[in-house]
Amino acid sequence: MTVTDPAQKIRLQGVGWVPAAPAHELVVGDQLMYNGGSVYQITKIVDASPKFFTIHEVSTQNGEEYQRRVKKDRPAARVAEKHRRPLGYHAAPATDYRAQISPPTGNLGWITVGHGDTFDAAVSGLTPSRQESTHFASVMDDHGLGWTAENHEGRAESLKAMREGATLTATDGHSFRVLPPENQQFARGEVASLSSGRCSCPRGESNVYQAHHRAHCAPVAEPYAVGTRVRHTGQEWARATAAPKGTAVVVAVGPEHHGGTREYEVLAAEEFSRRPGPDNPLTKRTEWNSGRVRFVAPPRFTVLPLGSTHGVWDTDTELWSRTGTEEACQQAADGLNVHRLTLDPYGRVLDPQRPTEGPYAVYLRPDDGYAPDAHRATLEEAKQCAEDGATARGLNPKGLGYHWDVTETTRESITWGLRSVYDWARPTGISVEGPRPI
Repeated sequence: MTVTDPAQKIRLQGVGWVPAAPAHELVVGDQLMYNGGSVYQITKIVDASPKFFTIHEVSTQNGEEYQRRVKKDRPAARVAEKHRRPLGYHAAPATDYRAQISPPTGNLGWITVGHGDTFDAAVSGLTPSRQESTHFASVMDDHGLGWTAENHEGRAESLKAMREGATLTATDGHSFRVLPPENQQFARGEVASLSSGRCSCPRGESNVYQAHHRAHCAPVAEPYAVGTRVRHTGQEWARATAAPKGTAVVVAVGPEHHGGTREYEVLAAEEFSRRPGPDNPLTKRTEWNSGRVRFVAPPRFTVLPLGSTHGVWDTDTELWSRTGTEEACQQAADGLNVHRLTLDPYGRVLDPQRPTEGPYAVYLRPDDGYAPDAHRATLEEAKQCAEDGATARGLNPKGLGYHWDVTETTRESITWGLRSVYDWARPTGISVEGPRPI
């Protein structure tokens, strides 16, 4: 078995068959791939015994250093030179804040593991390209500079010090810092915004601003809200490449224990060691202690104002999944976040009792109901279905007292509502929602 043997391959979970080389041929600077596609760069190799090495390696994603005991003749998935990955976000814009980690060995210098147009965005784990990097604050927890059972404010204190320009070094040698933008005028502007108690997300249309705020400045303080996407510290492989939306969803939050921890009830993947997917769904109900839980992303669905009504905003697809009263939308969002409800092929809340028959959704219940009452293939069929429902409620949609009116228009859909002409255009609660363009 040699490194030039093209037939030598190993199979990685979530990746497939990849070329391999025997461990005794590895050298400092080589990169290795593991299950889920995570890649690590070797910084040091130490003989542990005649048959084993201890390999020190740094994650190309989050800059953390790990040690592995490897048998010398065991095949390892060495990354080919042309496929080597840069360490961190080496091309982060100079106008961004950059959250950086320096591992203790390998002389690798500072690795940018997160960046954004604000300090909070850089450390939150979401980059402006919406690719998820490491959750910088939780990495500090792992190295004793964040939350601990003895100091619940450790994370906030460390972030405050770095916001003021400090570089922090853990007892194991890992160093942390956040560099401000090279454009100092921009940096001063953000400091002023933060001091006034406002985040510096771009202002604009209400729903767009709030969605951007949730994605880039999402709160990470515990307790995490129901619907928060998380991972377990035992899932070392579950980084951005393998599990960009986490490996579990919080469905209930337990009371705080005397020691400061709590139990989270989560829906986790059926197989703990594999990334979630159609063949490994989030259906296993279990409990994880907060000391082993790491934040990945905020709840996927949220309720936002939409003109005179409300809507369920899908932060992953940036589409609306439901419009209606705030109570009905909150019911839908809560059910979707804990996987009690799902979406139909058109991105709307699915009611298992009412099959999807077309892209036009009909809502007949004025004040409640989380899902459409019917679907139709054409707008005319949908309006007819709605008018039949109105007649059953004692309305006369064919008369002069009611008319169809466009009530809300969004980027991906348009809604018609049946309104009362003689009662200040009061909506009846009966509406039809269809895709754009019409």
